[in-house]
Amino acid sequence: MDDWVQPASRGELLRREVMQTPEEVAALLRLMALGWGVRRIAGELGCSHMTVRRYLSEGGWVARGRGRPPTLSGLEEWVAERALLLDHLAHHPV
Repeated sequence: MDDWVQPASRGELLRREVMQTPEEVAALLRLMALGWGVRRIAGELGCSHMTVRRYLSEGGWVARGRGRPPTLSGLEEWVAERALLLDHLAHHPV
């Protein structure tokens, strides 16, 4: 079995999922304008072709925040009231 190939390390696999920097995305857009294909650009930048497609569809680099709001978002007042109630009950047992 001379054709056996060492699998890529986990670090190499994770690199493909890392968000590109604004400079890399600008380069990606310039390469596309020069006529490069999506897979060729992905190979040059070391990312997935789907990452290249995503940036192209977004028209460039987009800052990403958290994907969803915190679990208790909108319940801050309720949480504060409960905390006061629990504190009161802890110091004044019924």
